Amino acid sequence: MKHWTSTYASHAEIIYEVDADVYQNPSLTKAELAVADGLLAEEGILYASPHLDLACGTGRHSIALASRGLAVVAVDYSPGFLEMAEGLARKAGVGVVFKQGDLRDLGVTVNPTDRFASVTLLGNSFGFFDDEGNRQILHEIRRVLCRGGPFVFDACDKATYVPLVQPYSQCVVKTPSFGTVRDERWRKWDPCAGTLLCRKRHTSEECGVLLDTEYSLRLYDREELCALLGDAGFRCVTTTQYRSGTELGAMSSRVFYLAK
Repeated sequence: MKHWTSTYASHAEIIYEVDADVYQNPSLTKAELAVADGLLAEEGILYASPHLDLACGTGRHSIALASRGLAVVAVDYSPGFLEMAEGLARKAGVGVVFKQGDLRDLGVTVNPTDRFASVTLLGNSFGFFDDEGNRQILHEIRRVLCRGGPFVFDACDKATYVPLVQPYSQCVVKTPSFGTVRDERWRKWDPCAGTLLCRKRHTSEECGVLLDTEYSLRLYDREELCALLGDAGFRCVTTTQYRSGTELGAMSSRVFYLAK
């Protein structure tokens, strides 16, 4: 089964337009950062430069953080998303250093000696590998994060999301580049592996099948994820539940984590 990273690397434009409620939604970005800011404020912690924003996608969070005056380095696997992010950063008038790379091996992406004062991984971007791959991502973040620096991220919450999983859903989305697109999603929960098996297909009368892919999402509850953080050398400082005001699939019910 393909990793989601390979899917959005090859289909960035269609995903950007069909999932506009995520990628083109300033209110969602503002709400996510407000939750992250709240966790930091509770502990009297601030973001600091240089800041590393991982799985940055189209730069939603990177650009907002750079607008606050932070020196931001942002990493994503998708060249297509990074090209969009660079254009959006120029439009916003902020400087972000965007880099293409795999989160499991940040030494290939950033200078091996670079260290960052704070790190974010936002937008439900954790869990798209197996336990070993996810653990490796945390080890890499621990390696590049300055001692005592904050790491803020969110993940789909298994405890609240799995009972609401719909085996099939569909909707119709009007897009500027692909016309009217039928967005279909299939989901099956594998309790033994703790994994949500997914398939998504986008089709339009004008263009036919635009995307048809299977992928999996490893879901964790708070106890499991805090244990995974501990394995990587982190201390889970605090967590908070987040529920979106609109239906966003696995992004609708998330837990935000602050680790050091």
